[in-house]
Amino acid sequence: MQHDKNIISIQGPAGGGKTTVSRALSKKLSGRTVNVSMDVLKNMTRLEVANQEEADKYILMAKESVVGLVKFYLEKEINNIIVEFSPPVDTDKGETDKKVVQELKKLGGKMFLLEVSLEEVIKRNKEREDVLGKWGGPSLSEDLVRKLYKNYKDFIDREDFVVIDTNKIDEEETALIILEKI
Repeated sequence: MQHDKNIISIQGPAGGGKTTVSRALSKKLSGRTVNVSMDVLKNMTRLEVANQEEADKYILMAKESVVGLVKFYLEKEINNIIVEFSPPVDTDKGETDKKVVQELKKLGGKMFLLEVSLEEVIKRNKEREDVLGKWGGPSLSEDLVRKLYKNYKDFIDREDFVVIDTNKIDEEETALIILEKI
């Protein structure tokens, strides 16, 4: 059942459908809704980076800013805040993700993990449109998808989430499952 204030966190692998599910969910929620995408936050704050380690720093900064943004939106009478996590990075092995998840839970957040096979993620990524507009690219290299998928599998504590297997269901069905759980 939907409440007056909903904090909904969606985690999953790169190309796993987080943005697509967030859009479908936004259309089903009543009241004012904002979507906080860590990928967009990261891309807004970074310049060109020389290597993956430097890119990871920007990803971690984006993740660390999320709790403050959620609190800000709660104060601004926003009814629904959807947070899209980017996958964990090698640098901290998911520690920042865990910390942010716990902080969002303290604020009443509900955590959802989109479970998707590597094969399905690779397929979806190849078909991926530029869902992030000017802030993101249309697809990732298969090597990067595999690396991020490994981080997603290795560094996320599934006990923190309601896990939804999205291998055989679309974003509308996934959004309905989330609505049932909030």
